[in-house]
Amino acid sequence: MVHNLYRNTMAFTGQRPWHKLGVQFEQEFTSAEAIAAARLDFPVLKEQLYRRRSDLGDNFTEPIDAWATINGHTQDVLGVVGGVYEVLQNYEAFDFFDILLKESGGKLQTAGAIGKGEKVWMLAKLPEVFYPLAGDGVEKYLLGTTSHDGTTKTEIRFTDIRVVCANTFNLAMRGSRGVIAIRHTSQMRQKLEMAAMVMLRYREHFDVVSDQFSKLASVRIDDAWLDEYLERMVGNPLNVSDGRARTMMENRIALIEGRLAFGKGVDLPGVHGTAWWALNSMIEFADYDMKARGQAADESRRTNSILFGRAAEFKQQAFDTAMALVSR
Repeated sequence: MVHNLYRNTMAFTGQRPWHKLGVQFEQEFTSAEAIAAARLDFPVLKEQLYRRRSDLGDNFTEPIDAWATINGHTQDVLGVVGGVYEVLQNYEAFDFFDILLKESGGKLQTAGAIGKGEKVWMLAKLPEVFYPLAGDGVEKYLLGTTSHDGTTKTEIRFTDIRVVCANTFNLAMRGSRGVIAIRHTSQMRQKLEMAAMVMLRYREHFDVVSDQFSKLASVRIDDAWLDEYLERMVGNPLNVSDGRARTMMENRIALIEGRLAFGKGVDLPGVHGTAWWALNSMIEFADYDMKARGQAADESRRTNSILFGRAAEFKQQAFDTAMALVSR
């Protein structure tokens, strides 16, 4: 399986990842140490692009209103951006992370980049664990991301991960945003103020998430509820003409039903037969069964889908739909 890690490495603590690559830290580590270990200390350059004008001569070129961001160590092109795009080095993007971790009590878990270094992340685990049901823990994380291809800003995301199956929830809650854009500043006072703002938002967000998860875990569901949930999320094959679309729908339903029957955590006391069980089957389907376009050649596309793309949208829809059904 293709991992697409930048320069075949990353920084991590705890269990070694499936790809067996990276630098393992036995103790707590800082963003600067992570950047060095994961080889993220490359300078990002910005160079204007030119077009060749063969109509004006064989070697005639002229500048165009586009710039390339360049990995200064490998000379690889990371992306094409506009003239107003400001380059932010990795150490600048993540120096704020150390302050945030000190304020929250969190500890870095992983750090690295994908592709040629165009997207960089740091994941930190927070000390709190929430239990929608006894024995079914949900851990809280902060995911810091930045990009050098102009696709995303420097952001902090609030992420929940169900311990039993590593299902990832990135949920935008009503009245509680799950993503905060971080502006760069060299002033320590402003960094502390931003850290305090993020901490306030993160506590508000996880309070809302915890209440909603508890509600889902407390609601017992029947076959009619589950049938409606599946139809809202995937559709009803009986309403689709024979053909590829119907077959794909039937296959999705079969995969979800497999997760309902044999998914991780199904055997935990009190889980089976609840709306929480139904939701986690959808989330597990999105994390493990949904395919991202081009995934076979580039495994990072699956990661992007789970955190930011089609799979993330499916999980948000699954949560919203489950909450709507239990709130009727």
